[in-house]
Amino acid sequence: MSGEQALAAGAEAIAPLPGVDAGEWGGLLARGGAQGVVHADSIAHVLRHVELTPDVLDHVHRDLDARHIRIDDTVEDLPED
Repeated sequence: MSGEQALAAGAEAIAPLPGVDAGEWGGLLARGGAQGVVHADSIAHVLRHVELTPDVLDHVHRDLDARHIRIDDTVEDLPED
């Protein structure tokens, strides 16, 4: 999917769950479609008004997987003092 197609797909996106802003979800999908990946922190931000139940997380995983968008859940190590 080209970046232009990803932006179009994101712009047409409908929020997957009540409490999710459609514009934020569309932006997340556009970035993910263009890059092939979104960071878990970005997903958490978009879902900040939703209770993150196992069903919600499964729904989001399936939706992103269907769009061939992978989730980067790596955590940067903080330097030790």
